[in-house]
Amino acid sequence: MYLETVAREFVTSCQAREDLRPLLAGWDVRIELVTDANRVAFFVHDQEVELGNATGGDEGLRTIKVFGDDGLLTAILEGASDPSAAYVDGLLELDGYPEDLMRLDVVVSELW
Repeated sequence: MYLETVAREFVTSCQAREDLRPLLAGWDVRIELVTDANRVAFFVHDQEVELGNATGGDEGLRTIKVFGDDGLLTAILEGASDPSAAYVDGLLELDGYPEDLMRLDVVVSELW
């Protein structure tokens, strides 16, 4: 599952970037990437980012769901594709609280 490998690398990159810590401060959210073939989740817990179980175990935690195909989500996590453009083009669907979605966009933009 290549998407999970790329998600793991994304999480590692987030953990290594001290300049992202202010953007992650006080943010507790589950981010779930959903494709036809895969489901990968990672979590942000007040400046800590970790890969997690995509099937649950986080009741009560706010969730952002990102829907797209494997290739697109992989390209976004690798920094090769612009998530905002993919969203505008209808290739990426998002479900979650608007403030969480905006923060996720900023984190991805800052990371790459």
